[in-house]
Amino acid sequence: MDPPWENRSVKRQKSYVMDDSVLSQIEMDSLAPNGLVVVWITNRKGYVVNCLWLRISNGEPVCSFSEFHKVPYERFVLASRPQSVSRYTSVSTLDGKFHFTLPIFRCLELFARSLLPNTVSVGFEPLLLQSSSCLVTREAKVPQLKKPLS
Repeated sequence: MDPPWENRSVKRQKSYVMDDSVLSQIEMDSLAPNGLVVVWITNRKGYVVNCLWLRISNGEPVCSFSEFHKVPYERFVLASRPQSVSRYTSVSTLDGKFHFTLPIFRCLELFARSLLPNTVSVGFEPLLLQSSSCLVTREAKVPQLKKPLS
């Protein structure tokens, strides 16, 4: 999830924001047995462990760590069922040239900004940059995965 947290930028844009209490209302009992919840933290909220996603390009951070308004990392929180914790002891990615790309999982993305493969994208922005020529009609056959992703 990449919620619309309240921050100075959002206040200037007069965008919608999400109340902090919504996180405590997530139904973790509904999470798949090996499910994982990733929540991006874009403001200065507190958390137990400091998790950072370092954005790199050509093996180097995308910008300097000393820039005033921009940093080469994003904070996030991971949550899973207790029996699945050992599956997620490390998170890795490839050196990408995109704003942000998660490793490919079969998942639900809340507050999505774009459409991703094997993902149900929910939010106000996923279709903004899409062309109708990229959409599949209900009558069209959608290729099925040969085996489930795990």
